[in-house]
Amino acid sequence: MENPAEMSDLTAAHRGYEYQDLMEAGRVVDLLLGGIVRVHVDEKLVPDDRFDDLTVINADGSRERAQFKHSDEDNPLGYTTFTIDDRGLRLDRLVAAAVADRDGPGASATAHRLRIVMRDAPPDDDALKAVMVPARFSDAPFLPGVNTTLLRFDGKALWRGFDRSSASTAT
Repeated sequence: MENPAEMSDLTAAHRGYEYQDLMEAGRVVDLLLGGIVRVHVDEKLVPDDRFDDLTVINADGSRERAQFKHSDEDNPLGYTTFTIDDRGLRLDRLVAAAVADRDGPGASATAHRLRIVMRDAPPDDDALKAVMVPARFSDAPFLPGVNTTLLRFDGKALWRGFDRSSASTAT
């Protein structure tokens, strides 16, 4: 018989896998409809791949890669999400994986889209709000019809930096 404490420790992980599976299934339907011509599920395509949960090659030759992160709590997206690697989302490693994919297996793609799909509430941290902005009008939700907040990193704001000493420090 399994130890109940061990089972409860895995509950969050199981919910995360269920979330990932549902999101992938919702997107992979397009394979049957002809919008996607190739799919990689849970496959690392480059060293230290941070977007390995789902890769789709669209009929137009564009490439979309996604990483899913589940949380049972609706806490605001925290600054440390991208500065430490507890969730596998440290920003420098995300960028390195993106460049490796663009220059490697994605070199022939007509366009690239990288997504992190998560359940977190929008950030309330001043540093994140300074470098994350609403997505462009042309950016579509991961799954059409799903109520979501689409954000993207503002490259210019990232290069400018942010003085955390004069801001709120929500994590």
